[in-house]
Amino acid sequence: MIGDGCGNRGDSVHDVEMRMVRDLPILEARTWLSVPRRRVACPHCGQKLERLTWLDRHARVTRRLADSVVRLCAVLPIKQVASFFGLGLASA
Repeated sequence: MIGDGCGNRGDSVHDVEMRMVRDLPILEARTWLSVPRRRVACPHCGQKLERLTWLDRHARVTRRLADSVVRLCAVLPIKQVASFFGLGLASA
């Protein structure tokens, strides 16, 4: 397990928390992932979240959902993109 701090491998898990993360829709249905986030005990920099390549450190959406929103916003109005993905204050 590699922590988000120095990038060194930690040998033990300090604790685990579950995080709900939004992902791309599946068949037009909103998709949420229940992701275990492990805090790694790094011998160099202390306790750090485990690095996940597809999820930024404190993000509540996957990188592929964020990238899809950015790409669509380049060609469509923001309001239409938000409606398509069910984003905004009303979806919280």
